[in-house]
Amino acid sequence: MTYPPRLRKIGLRIGIAIGAVVLVVLGVTGFVAPGFFLGEDKDVGPAASGPERPAVGPEGAAQAIADGFGKHDEIAVRELTCDYWDLDREALIKQTGRAGEAKLVEVRRTSDFEATANVTVPVGKKSFTGTANLVYSGGRWCWSGVGGGFLGMAIVADAKPLIDEFFAAVNAKDRWTVIGLLCDDMTSKDQATVLKMTTGHPALEPEDSTGSVSRVQVTFAGTHNGKSASGSLTADKKSEGFCVSGVVVNVAT
Repeated sequence: MTYPPRLRKIGLRIGIAIGAVVLVVLGVTGFVAPGFFLGEDKDVGPAASGPERPAVGPEGAAQAIADGFGKHDEIAVRELTCDYWDLDREALIKQTGRAGEAKLVEVRRTSDFEATANVTVPVGKKSFTGTANLVYSGGRWCWSGVGGGFLGMAIVADAKPLIDEFFAAVNAKDRWTVIGLLCDDMTSKDQATVLKMTTGHPALEPEDSTGSVSRVQVTFAGTHNGKSASGSLTADKKSEGFCVSGVVVNVAT
């Protein structure tokens, strides 16, 4: 069938109009949603590659801890700790004011979220070498606890008041205070040895302390009646607190 010229022109105009509408729709869609022409291929970007890594790794955290001890900055050291309590870590932190320049020896990652740092911290006349345990928690590396030579520092710190009081009483020849600091189960022979320390002219001072679960060993030195003297003291932790359980004294002849 042959259509009149007028109808053919009308059909052509309708086709051109529909084509124009389709082009406009595609153009707007491509502008609003640029990925429309790319189908299902989406650029996920860096955000989809996993959790964001901290700016400071375990090496940086360990060095910051060492620097805090070297600067006697207890506040800075505490800011690097994890949000849970550790007794021996707390005892070490309390020595920040007395600590010398800490030395970071080595940092070793034990997993993606754990690491250990070997650190030497001089405190007073003694240097303690141990490990600072680090964990990745709350989006940062933090100090969770201690190991090695830092273990036992808490119990040594707990026993220090008794040790200081004991040697102060001995040097003051205060027998009754000394007796009050002795354990109830100390043998009469050991009591006699301790009380002999309070006679004459004692001048004894504690030097080094080490601790375990419930016992502290203390070495001491000085003079007794003008002669060189040295020895060791043992303090045990009982239910009522610390007491002196044994003393060995060596006086030069």
